This record gives sequence, C-alpha cells and structure tokens, in this order.
Amino acid sequence: MKVVFMGTPEFAVPSLEALLDAPSGLLAVAGVVTQPDRPAGRGRKLQPPPVKTLALEAGIPLLQTHSIRKDPQALAWIRERHPDLIVVAAFGQILPRECFDLPPRGTINVHASILPKHRGAAPIAYSIMAGERTTGVSIMMIEEGLDSGDVLSTAEIAIGADETRGELEVRLARRGAELLLETIPGYLSGEIRPKPQDHSRATSAPRLKKEDGWIDWNRSAQRIHDQIRACNPWPGGQTSFSGQPVKVWESRLPQPGKPEADCGRELQPGSITEIGEAGIAVRCGDGCLLLRRLQPPNRNRLRARDFANGFGVRAGDAFG
Repeated sequence: MKVVFMGTPEFAVPSLEALLDAPSGLLAVAGVVTQPDRPAGRGRKLQPPPVKTLALEAGIPLLQTHSIRKDPQALAWIRERHPDLIVVAAFGQILPRECFDLPPRGTINVHASILPKHRGAAPIAYSIMAGERTTGVSIMMIEEGLDSGDVLSTAEIAIGADETRGELEVRLARRGAELLLETIPGYLSGEIRPKPQDHSRATSAPRLKKEDGWIDWNRSAQRIHDQIRACNPWPGGQTSFSGQPVKVWESRLPQPGKPEADCGRELQPGSITEIGEAGIAVRCGDGCLLLRRLQPPNRNRLRARDFANGFGVRAGDAFG
C-alpha cells in the first residue's frame, strides 16, 4: 500500500514516524510533501520544517511547495508516486479536489479535536480557551469542506488544569500517530467505515492572531488563565505595565486560603494585590490570578519575583 504523506510542523512528525515504522508489508511511504523553508529566529535564517528533516533522514522522496492549488508540477509529482492513500497531518494548505481524490483509497487527515468540535487551523488553542477538560484526535476523510469529512475514528484525552497549548500539542501528536496506525488496517479492510459528522454541532477554530493574546482583566481569572495557556508558545498572553508591553507566559489560579487568594474586591481589575514567591497576584473581573513568568520588551522571560524587583512593581500598581 503506497502512501504519500503531507505535513509540516512538529505536530506532524509522530504521524510520519508511525507510517515509517508500520509493520512490514502494511505500508510504504512513497513520498512526503511539506511547506517551503521559512525564516526564523532573530537572524531570520531559513529553517526547514520538521517533517522535511525527518523525510531527508529517512531517504524518502520530498516535495516542498507553497501551494498545491497553484502548482501544477506539485500535483504531477504526487501522481508520479502512484499513491493508494494520502495521509495528512497539519500540512497547512487546503487541498484541491484533484489532489485528495487522486488515490484510490482517498485521503485521510489527523485532526487535533473530537470532530465536529473545533474545525480549523487552531483546534488545540480553542479547546483550552473554551475551558474544556477533555479533547482528543480524529482520523477523518478529507473533502472540500473545512474539516467536515466523514470520521473514521476518535480518541479522547484529558487536558491538564495548567497545561499549555505546546504541552498538549505534544501529547495529541503522539496519540494521533497511534490512532492513525490503529485505524488504517481496519479502514483498508473495510472493518472501519467512515461516519458522517453532525454538522449542527460544528464549532470553528480559526488560525490564531497576535491580538488573541491581549488580556482583558475584566474577564474571570479562570478565563484569563485559559487564554494564557492557549497562547503559549504563540503569541503569548499580552498586557502592559507602566505603558510598556509585557508578555505573560505562565499563570496559576491561587489556592483557597492562601494570601494571594485575597482578591482585593475594592480594587479595579488589573490591580496587583500581592507579590510573593508564588507569583504576582492580579485582581480579575472574577477572582485573582497569579502571574508566574513574564517577559518585558527585548528581554528574556523572568520569574514573577524577578520581574517585580527589576521593574519596581508594588502592590496597588496595575497591569493593562
């Protein structure tokens, strides 16, 4: 069974590894398609996508393209691989019909939510921002709609109370790879049949924007905590102090009975109520939130205590 794999970021790497390590005689990865190298870091040097690095190490034929829709040579390259099945995981492009209909067994996708919830480019972030306690992965058939194809299988996992998007993404990538290998044999044999989604229950998870990190201190402490977790590693929770932008990378909800749990209800949201080893306690619209790691402009990330000492932060000051 010849497979062409399409994926780009770190999330896609475990799925490609799973295909390469599949039991002998089940699958053969005939080619890998990924996005072009992109500038990254302070030096803006071109960096290869993680999937490219793995494909080159494994000696798999590789294609990089800005857009399969606009690149007829890309489609021709895929056709020359004669795939029986295409597998997609976080590729980052919407495939044209002539591509996903090309293989006889169709095209399947590893999606990081329990569909039909959180269709789109940022399902992990939106599951955290929504305050959900569980999420998961779905193996689905690709069609012209956005993540609206029939579902082959799902697997659910719990979301940690303080887990960031980056941490959850690692776990979902591994579980998605496992589910992919659990699903493909049954799908090919006909034991696993695609099931239509309930489109009336669909929710959207569009690509995150930088402004999605801006904190409104009038919101509840729980919602702000979820926002900060969802925006780590990008774009980061964002606020300001003394007119300067500040990123918030880590927060915690204070334990009941601790001094930092005293929310200072007479204070305005954004006001700092306590500074200690546990963090900087900030009054929110409902409850108090501990900020534990912050980053001022052009500086490294700092522990809350070090940030307070370095910038003269005192109880009664305010963020935002």
